[in-house]
Amino acid sequence: MGNRSEQKADPAQETAIRKGAGPCAVIAGPGSGKTLVLVQRIRCLIEERGVDPSSILVLTFSRAAAAHMRRRFLHSCPHPETVFGTFHSVFFRILQESAAARLKLIDPAAKQDYLRHLCGLPLPFLPEKTTAEELQLLISRYKNGLACRQSWVPALVEIYDTYLEGRGWLDFDDMILRCVRLLQEKPDLLAVWRERFQWILVDEFQDVSPSQYRALQLLAAPADNLFVVGDDDQSIYGFRGTDPLIMQRFLSDYVTKAQDGGTDLQDRAAGSRAGLTGSQDRMTGSPDREDRIVFLTANYRCGSQVIRAASSLIRCNKYRIDKAFRPGTNLQGSFLCLPFSDRDLEYSYIAAELKKMSGKERGQTAVIFRTHGAAASFVRLLHEQQVPFLAAGTGRRQAVPTDRTRILQDLCAYYRAAISLGAGAAGGQGRFYPAAGNLREDLLQIMNRPERFLSGSFLGPGVPDKRNLLQYAGCERETVRELVRDLELLDSLSPVYSMRYLLDSVGYRACALSDFDRAGTVLEELEAEAGRFSGVRQWLRHLETLQEKSRSRDAAQSSSRENADEGARILTMHACKGLEFDTVFIPDVNEGNVPSKRSWRQDQVEEERRLLYVAMTRAKRNLTITYLEGTPDRPAAPSRFLSAFGLPLFES
Repeated sequence: MGNRSEQKADPAQETAIRKGAGPCAVIAGPGSGKTLVLVQRIRCLIEERGVDPSSILVLTFSRAAAAHMRRRFLHSCPHPETVFGTFHSVFFRILQESAAARLKLIDPAAKQDYLRHLCGLPLPFLPEKTTAEELQLLISRYKNGLACRQSWVPALVEIYDTYLEGRGWLDFDDMILRCVRLLQEKPDLLAVWRERFQWILVDEFQDVSPSQYRALQLLAAPADNLFVVGDDDQSIYGFRGTDPLIMQRFLSDYVTKAQDGGTDLQDRAAGSRAGLTGSQDRMTGSPDREDRIVFLTANYRCGSQVIRAASSLIRCNKYRIDKAFRPGTNLQGSFLCLPFSDRDLEYSYIAAELKKMSGKERGQTAVIFRTHGAAASFVRLLHEQQVPFLAAGTGRRQAVPTDRTRILQDLCAYYRAAISLGAGAAGGQGRFYPAAGNLREDLLQIMNRPERFLSGSFLGPGVPDKRNLLQYAGCERETVRELVRDLELLDSLSPVYSMRYLLDSVGYRACALSDFDRAGTVLEELEAEAGRFSGVRQWLRHLETLQEKSRSRDAAQSSSRENADEGARILTMHACKGLEFDTVFIPDVNEGNVPSKRSWRQDQVEEERRLLYVAMTRAKRNLTITYLEGTPDRPAAPSRFLSAFGLPLFES
């Protein structure tokens, strides 16, 4: 959306920003300015309604997203007391502060060992030849509130939970469920946290799982100052436990119940859209009379041709909140849907288009595939034709050496700091118990990777240790406390699980993908290697060896680095969410790929359609979809989704 955050809010955005007390759902489509609304909403609560900044909780799904929003908020409203965090970090904090003993996450290796043990037991409900991996998936789905066809899954989960409780362990999927149970069973504790967080704002609400939603309901009641922003059309993480109908569930729970007469959901939505351009006076009435739903209908990212095509596609979904978006700019753009007889011609066409572009144009272009596997063959073609590109997760070792070294430098600093704090900075000896001076350097290296807005003053004078870090933290105390907790977890987990925690929960993956050309490939390689090591110190030794080798390659290849700004981005549909490009190509839009051949139920097909919709709405100006129509001798099946653009519907 460019610099929309610096511009004046439009009428719909202003309506959402100035919403009074009580629940509110903001349906915010692609490029509609949801971050602007969230940031200015918080500012309005503090500066105009006199809300205590420390009573506001802002939740999102990654540390990087939380840090980005916090940075934008502090730029316009200097109130660092407002809490920005992820679901897991906030609810783990509630568990930690309420537990009599320190909570410990189960080591992945121990988890696999126990599940393999279960597979070998004569459990009457367990089918023969069930694998530990299958059990792990079923347990995770069940704990995230997803339906499981197997009636015996609750019995399996009960056995697994008994094993965890007997050892004082916690499963990663347990954090939210355990927190919900704790708040339900201890009303006094729930009252404390309700008093602490009286205003709750949620970004990307369409990605909330049923258990996360229940936790939000508990915390927000009885005032229900719950302000959620999202778009059900962009719910694409069903495999992670999200519920694509969560937005409609919120409207059913809060919107229709708050309205006199309880009118139909679609009628309520239509009425809300119709009223968005009216006066803001209706926002000054009593909470019981205020509308509880706001539609941000203007798309400030995409040209009108892209919006028209994407809207035609997503309207084919049956289970969605009806909405219609309009261009927020005068940009027309272009949309093409091109057939090819075979894949070589299809990929050659896209490669030729990329090659014709200037370096600047190519740097603002993306080719978005359904899977990494499909992208890999296209990457090979670009490599052969010497077309500059940036690819993550395609399996090719295209990492820019200098960036590989910087990533390894960050990872080594994280693990050294974790080990040093765990051992005691002053008393540690040897290579893997660094001296205080090295600990200071490592903390300076990682304190804002991802961005935490730390100044470094928390290090104070003298020898840094956990107590000193908090003593000198000042207004940064909570952020420093969270950093220390993260480092403690890294030191206590196995290498493979600590890498997962560092990359995804702490948010280093998003940070690296933003800063480094081909971080995805580097991090995937390191994640795979971590499984070969049993201890964190052994893993650190390996990382430092890799760093030394990478530095040697840097010296030999420093003159060969290509201009990263001239490379087209090659990425998958899931990875493209949240990004935007001037030009987008989406190849291989055929049956069996989009939608996937594994998608046979209605809900699965609709998620695949949403996935294509998300990919299409990454394009600001030019969007090209390509597909195979085959030849008379070898016909191909274009995707059924293409019928939205006037192509004949594919009949299976």
